Amino acid sequence: MKNYKILKILPLYYSDLITNIYRDNPYLYQLSYDEQKIFINSQGFVHLNGFARCMNQLKNEATEIICDIEILQKTWAKENNKYYDEEFWSWQIVLHQINSIKPDIIYLQDIHPLPHIIRRQLKKDFPFIKLISMFKGFPSDPTELSDIDILFAGIPPLQNHYYSLGYNSFLMYHCINPDIVNYQSDVVETDDPLYNFTFFGSSGFGTGGHHQKRYDTLFELLKHTNITCWLSESENRNISKTKDRPLSEIFADKTEPPKYGRELILGLRKSKLTFNIHTEKADGAIGNMRLFVATGAGTCLLTDSGHNVKDLFEPDKEIATYQSLDECIEKATYLLSHDDLRRSIAKAGQERTLRDHSVMRRCEKIHEIFQEYL
Repeated sequence: MKNYKILKILPLYYSDLITNIYRDNPYLYQLSYDEQKIFINSQGFVHLNGFARCMNQLKNEATEIICDIEILQKTWAKENNKYYDEEFWSWQIVLHQINSIKPDIIYLQDIHPLPHIIRRQLKKDFPFIKLISMFKGFPSDPTELSDIDILFAGIPPLQNHYYSLGYNSFLMYHCINPDIVNYQSDVVETDDPLYNFTFFGSSGFGTGGHHQKRYDTLFELLKHTNITCWLSESENRNISKTKDRPLSEIFADKTEPPKYGRELILGLRKSKLTFNIHTEKADGAIGNMRLFVATGAGTCLLTDSGHNVKDLFEPDKEIATYQSLDECIEKATYLLSHDDLRRSIAKAGQERTLRDHSVMRRCEKIHEIFQEYL
């Protein structure tokens, strides 16, 4: 087995979350780059899923850069005496880090870490780079991917779409880091405090219409069931294509601010049943991050079905699935009144995820693809 020097570059994505991390832990400002990074990784955010650790266990030399945490990145630049322009710090510091680490392989978490105009120069500016790969969980302009050697797509329709356009694309579902869920192993479903029916994530409001069905479905569930939602909703109403208000305004008594990291996992572990629905862009397939986080946490998951569901889970034995709003409400009511069945599905779903959908399983496959390409 050949081994490589791999650099994964990813954003944490949530600017409010980053602000809160440093606001709630002001001593972080005084810590070194490595100390800050250790703390952030310890918080259990699902996108920081242990990729580098698993790749290192496969005898590679892997490093991760969280590119959108300004304080963290500027601390690295200061420690390494690297200049950057304040306007362009986000990608200039990353370029310094690439030159310092000198990886064989770049692994990008979507297009956000580096602008296309910068990415397409990488191999010219850094001849030591042999391969540039990217994970895509959501479609974007294919012309922005001309620099990518290997494209990992999170769902089958996306992989097929990019393959038809001539890209070297491979199916690579999301995954879960078992370490994130195992730290809460002492939390079990007993009595209080437990949530009956939950949803954690974006309501779809303020996402430009990509989750209109999610918004409409959550509206009906909030209206007709006892679901409680911890919602992420944009404050910029101009970018929303829905005519409605944020669900957190309409149902203020049944909604809460979003949870992330360990708080998210704990919320899932305390849920008897949790809800999931995919974006319209999934084109009839399933495979979003919530699918694996919820099952990995040991929660009974009620999710919309898809043509690829049996590739991932056994329906109604490892996850509960629905085809319509009426069926969703009917199954939620039934599962919440049949504890043994609900717990059986939750246990089987967790076992399947931790066995087949862990970050190590994905890294083994990614490593094989790297070897074949190089």
